[in-house]
Amino acid sequence: MGMERFVHADAAVARFGADRVARYTSALSEGDPLADELVAVIAELGRDAGMSLVDEALASGPRADHPEALRAYMDHLESCLVGVDHAAIARGGTLLRQMAPIVISVFKGRSLPLSYAPPAANKPLIATGRLHDDAQRRLAETGKFAFTTAMPGGLERYGESFRITARVRLMHSAVRRRLAPDWNAGWGTPICQADMAYTILLFSTVILDGLRQVGVRVSDADGACIMQLYALVARLIGVREDLVCSTEAQGHDLFELYQMTSAPPDDDARKLMKALLESHPPLQAHYYRGVARGLLGPGLAAQMGVSNGELAWYRGLEELASRAYRLAEVARVQDLMAQANTHIVELLVRMELGDRPASYDPPVR
Repeated sequence: MGMERFVHADAAVARFGADRVARYTSALSEGDPLADELVAVIAELGRDAGMSLVDEALASGPRADHPEALRAYMDHLESCLVGVDHAAIARGGTLLRQMAPIVISVFKGRSLPLSYAPPAANKPLIATGRLHDDAQRRLAETGKFAFTTAMPGGLERYGESFRITARVRLMHSAVRRRLAPDWNAGWGTPICQADMAYTILLFSTVILDGLRQVGVRVSDADGACIMQLYALVARLIGVREDLVCSTEAQGHDLFELYQMTSAPPDDDARKLMKALLESHPPLQAHYYRGVARGLLGPGLAAQMGVSNGELAWYRGLEELASRAYRLAEVARVQDLMAQANTHIVELLVRMELGDRPASYDPPVR
């Protein structure tokens, strides 16, 4: 297809079929039209004035005098809630909060490294400089975003996660607009549809695989609830419908296609991994280096620069996961675990954010 980010095309066609690969490759050059149009309007109005209108619409619903692009954006967000299985989503969120310490370890040791590994996908992080230069705050904001999706009612129309996700979507679009003039066309569109869909898998499919890898026996039914939760997040954040993964099978299928056709980790991937580790105190950095080595496997760990991690830390995570899972099997303890972990994570996020709460504002051009 003449795009340097897309490799092993023949193998992909043999594995997934020409039609499927053609649909996927189109996603490498596609952004988020609804959000992109609204961000263009916000740029004309000025960020503060434009985002004030967005916040009004999120808080009270769109008005007739709001820009057409904002009304279309809100209509789409609200349409994503039609037919949602709220009981399944609530169950998925509870499971994530029950296992929160293990989830965080898997996220930092597996999901984040996998987000940095593809060279084309890591370029917006490098170009904006935030993750490399302000890693701790950026990670705290990502943590808050992920945590609010697991909170009761967070993804309902006036829930906190609904609001945050709507703003994150616009932030991504603003970054796309900012990078476009100097972007390498061989990388596709910055923060393209394929990258957006892959990122959601890092919160769902990859987390589920990591939990099972360290010994948490997540049932198929519980896994389905977590997938339903993040299918809703995918729709809210602008992933086109054919890339939304509502089941683990769909998630594994898309993950395999994305990985198969992505180039191996480059120097930027290793820089981002280094920034992730250095955003923690030394002892925690040693822990996450060891956990990453165990979760990624020797090949990818070497490519990401963490092959020297001590596997004893990973073995410790396996033991912790085993104990936490056995505790969570006790029915009367389940709610207590979810509540206690909720308070702990909230405290950690507040400490990491410091005096500046997470805003998820689009960057100023």
